[in-house]
Amino acid sequence: HTLCFALKGREIYGIFEHHTGALTPAKLRHYIRRLADGTLTSEEIFDDGGHGAAVRKPLPTDALAVTGPNRLRLLPEACQAAPFGDMMLSGCFGLMHLWKQFREG
Repeated sequence: HTLCFALKGREIYGIFEHHTGALTPAKLRHYIRRLADGTLTSEEIFDDGGHGAAVRKPLPTDALAVTGPNRLRLLPEACQAAPFGDMMLSGCFGLMHLWKQFREG
């Protein structure tokens, strides 16, 4: 699955989830642009075979970071996020960071 977020600080502006195998680089860029400008709908993603979307408000930006095993196939031009050289650990490091913040109060 491909999970895409529009984030600013700790705020989630929007999210969508789709099947990676059903995405092309052009289709993924299209959905990301629509997510950023706040016009992506859950119906659009669902009707294309994905799981849906939720958009709270637009977040216009050109910043794009990707992680996961298919990142180079889908978005080779994006920032290839790979903490400590292992892109499969980005979620783990994020959760550890939040846990640490929670514990420190």
